[in-house]
Amino acid sequence: MVLEVKVHPEKKKDRVLGYKLPNFLEVELRAKPQNNQANEALKQLLSTIFKISEGQIKIIKGKTQPKKLVNLEGLDQSQFEVYIKKFLKKE
Repeated sequence: MVLEVKVHPEKKKDRVLGYKLPNFLEVELRAKPQNNQANEALKQLLSTIFKISEGQIKIIKGKTQPKKLVNLEGLDQSQFEVYIKKFLKKE
């Protein structure tokens, strides 16, 4: 599944601000947008949310931009909805 993600780096904590179906997610990250730190933090957050390994997460566009296209290998639309809703209930 390909996901469009808007990233806000250098915030107080890693968290999801919101999502829109079918495939948009907005997040805040503590990491700085330099030396790939924010991209790695994004992979860690997505791995936690969707219960997939970081190796299954590929940033395919926007590596140096706040708007990114991210491929989540092995995840489909219905799984996306289930996992994101569960994660947001915990926050």
